[in-house]
Amino acid sequence: MSDTFDVVVAGAGHNSLVTAAYLAKAGFRCLVLESRPEVGGDTNTEALTLPGFRHDACSTAHTLLQSSPLLRGDELGLERYGLTYLHPDPVVHVPFPDGTSITQWRDPERTAAELARFSQRDAAAYLRALAEYEEVAPIFGRHRYTPIGWGPSLAERLAEHPHGNRWLRRQAMSAFEIIEDTYESERVRAFMLWMAFMTMQPPERPGTGRLAYSLVYGRQKHSWTLPRGGSGSLPAALARLIEDRGGVILTGRRVRRLLLERGRCVGVETEDGQEHRATRAVLSTIHIKHLVDMAPAAAWGEDFVYAVKTWRAGVSMFVTHYATSEPPVFSAAGGGALTASASGTPHSVERMLRGNDEAIVQAMGSRTLKEMVLAGNAGEPEETDTGK
Repeated sequence: MSDTFDVVVAGAGHNSLVTAAYLAKAGFRCLVLESRPEVGGDTNTEALTLPGFRHDACSTAHTLLQSSPLLRGDELGLERYGLTYLHPDPVVHVPFPDGTSITQWRDPERTAAELARFSQRDAAAYLRALAEYEEVAPIFGRHRYTPIGWGPSLAERLAEHPHGNRWLRRQAMSAFEIIEDTYESERVRAFMLWMAFMTMQPPERPGTGRLAYSLVYGRQKHSWTLPRGGSGSLPAALARLIEDRGGVILTGRRVRRLLLERGRCVGVETEDGQEHRATRAVLSTIHIKHLVDMAPAAAWGEDFVYAVKTWRAGVSMFVTHYATSEPPVFSAAGGGALTASASGTPHSVERMLRGNDEAIVQAMGSRTLKEMVLAGNAGEPEETDTGK
């Protein structure tokens, strides 16, 4: 196409769209290219089962995003483009195999009362943990939303807090270590481990300690935050803003190659043979395992290529969709029943800690089986497995 753009963005997931929206608001004309028929990536809402039912294909809750200036202060004015959020109460309901359960409510005291049924000590520890994280949440937030190299390090920021060294230690620990030290009830521990696992980081992994605080804190503060109309409401609002500011979004355009001139990326080429050039920058959210093949290895440098080669996926998840006539009904503590927009089944502490080990064993088993198959078919070309 002959149009000139300041910035070309490859990929139209919500991260790409947020970036393009900020650039558009700043006066840059952006072109966004997306391989799928519609924008959104993992923040998508589609008709996947019966007529009249729409499902979030992947992402559902937008809780972590609530602390971003994007939404906290509505910096882009997305409410004007139709984005609003729901804050359900109860937040989440977690049943256990023995018939007991824990419900997180918007009211922290009411949540603590749920935990007190298993341990008064744990109820007090829960409220204390929320209060402690409340003190440092702005520090972690400023660090998270400051570009690398544009501000103090996290250690420097925490040094200004009276308990900064304690939080540096917690940051280095695992979520499991913190939860085991803080809570005594196995039910409460399982509930907290399930909460800490929300970003798919194994809770026994060093460096996940803050997740024992931040994730339960975020849901206690913002609830299981749901965009009205489904997860796709966020990318839809962002797309409307970009186009309103003169940007262009093209779907069904898969990027196959980066255009390089004098060591600089000046655009991309799509599978239909079209070249799309930018005068200022080319941005991408294409997975690095694919991106690295879109330009010669020498353009990246040996260290980057090595980093991509040694990257491996972590714990994965899969999703199933159901068209139901009514929401699930759970037995509530003290009798009665309740419904919740979100629920989980951590089962036990032991079960929560098995997930990562089982994923590793499964990956090793798959790799071993593949090697056996190849050994039995010597001379035949190895197939490329793109389904993982």
